Amino acid sequence: MRNLTVRHVPDDVYASLVFEAQRSGRSLAAVAREALRAHAGSIRRQRLDQTLDAVDILRASVLARRDGRPTANGTGLVREDRDR
Repeated sequence: MRNLTVRHVPDDVYASLVFEAQRSGRSLAAVAREALRAHAGSIRRQRLDQTLDAVDILRASVLARRDGRPTANGTGLVREDRDR
């Protein structure tokens, strides 16, 4: 695991973390780690959502270029190449 030092934490944020630590009987470090883990998870989910949106846009673009025609099946081309 890595170490992280965070300076200039706003007083209200620090107080909230201390309150949660006392309320839950955990250390301040444990509460801070959990908050960071949750935030990192939300960033990962957001990046995944953006990636899926980009895939949907790409898929729509490909389908629009096909004009409703079925995509070519490469099986015949592979067999033709093998028969040469």
